[in-house]
Amino acid sequence: MAAAFSAHSDDLRERLQEPLWRDRSAATDPPATPDGTCWLSLGLGALLPASGEDERANALCRDELLFTVTDTYMPGPEYTVYDIAPPGVPLSSEGGVVNREVLLMANAVIGGMMPEPGAAERGRETARIRQRLHDAGPRQVELPLSPEQLGISTPALLVPDPFPPRVLRFTNAAPFDATHPLEGVTIVGAGAVLDRLRRASRGVAIDQACRLLVLTMIEGVIVAVHDEAKGLGSRE
Repeated sequence: MAAAFSAHSDDLRERLQEPLWRDRSAATDPPATPDGTCWLSLGLGALLPASGEDERANALCRDELLFTVTDTYMPGPEYTVYDIAPPGVPLSSEGGVVNREVLLMANAVIGGMMPEPGAAERGRETARIRQRLHDAGPRQVELPLSPEQLGISTPALLVPDPFPPRVLRFTNAAPFDATHPLEGVTIVGAGAVLDRLRRASRGVAIDQACRLLVLTMIEGVIVAVHDEAKGLGSRE
């Protein structure tokens, strides 16, 4: 399995080295809906009710919510996703609330808050992902495209395509009940959305959105899609 995972990872990285804008004249462009807009944001935060707005906001700790995602969309034991949590959110792995932005991870085996950058392997992983977060630019982007043009419905959560390779199911309805903070959210493989963005008319916002989704595909940092601007908390 490790060999298959490595080969797929190398193939993915080669694919993502292609220019953001490609000639896909043979492909079908997204349907034209010029008045449509949507927002892309790094992490789960934009899909959650603000504290005080809804009793579901504090129903689960942020790292527990991330495990809900992996439990719902788990193609293999090496499949890992990451979330960016702002200061002040409850974390079960810390037994409470931390006063700084943290990077969270979850897979089939382990999860919780990533360590601060350092000599340890996990620390180096944290440092690498944080550098990619910095290089990706803005963490929230307004797109001049409707969710339908991206092939999705909102609210949605974009996750890395499955590792190792298997039948790709790019859109799966998340089976959350009515009391869950993510009830009604659709989980979508980021690859299909990235391909649609690369066929769209070139512009700054679409360029920024492509960078966010490349970050999802390579590093596993999840991206939320929603209908209006949302607060994401402070940033380091």
